[in-house]
Amino acid sequence: MNNHLQQLNQNTNPTYMGLAIIPGYTMIDDYLAKIKVVLDKAITEHPRTFVVRFDLHLPIQPNCVDMPNVYDSTVISRFIESFKAHVKYDLIAKKREGKRVHDCTIRYIWTKEKNESQQAHYHVALLLNHDTYFTLGNYDGSGNNLASKVYSAWASALGIEYFSISRYVHFPQDTPTYCVNINSSTYISDYNRVFCRLSYLAKLETKVFGTKEKSFGYSLK
Repeated sequence: MNNHLQQLNQNTNPTYMGLAIIPGYTMIDDYLAKIKVVLDKAITEHPRTFVVRFDLHLPIQPNCVDMPNVYDSTVISRFIESFKAHVKYDLIAKKREGKRVHDCTIRYIWTKEKNESQQAHYHVALLLNHDTYFTLGNYDGSGNNLASKVYSAWASALGIEYFSISRYVHFPQDTPTYCVNINSSTYISDYNRVFCRLSYLAKLETKVFGTKEKSFGYSLK
């Protein structure tokens, strides 16, 4: 067994610290703890936190040891930095237009997985200020909305044209966004629902261990 995997506490219980988690998987407690820390930090700074869930896919690459890995572990870091840049530019532009702008610390959680498909993919959650962003906008990537910023950031990270990026970004059809409002009467149930959804990123199944690349990452601030 991989040494790193041996050091991770695994959880087959239906809950973590009294919070429900996605059933049917072996969970990694260390990752669940990090998810909770990021969520709590977000809510502490932004009492109304907007959570967005989506998947990022990589273009198919030749399965050949002699071919360099074009999309190594830096690709998800490039995505995060590009997304932050898009948000920064958007807020500066709105200020110049005289619009009211709310500060927005961008927090994130991601996990890299590989199932039966040839290419790995990323599950990502972004945690934003709901007073700054409260909807994804059109999924087709048109217009200046949050979805288009995700598309643009992934296209930049992959180094491909924007017009072909939609096939590599997937927003879940059921519930891609959540709002957790600490002053809402439904705060506890909303918090529990979001944590349960995010716990999927902590599952052991389909994660890749034994390589130099990370399988899980999160914002530190």
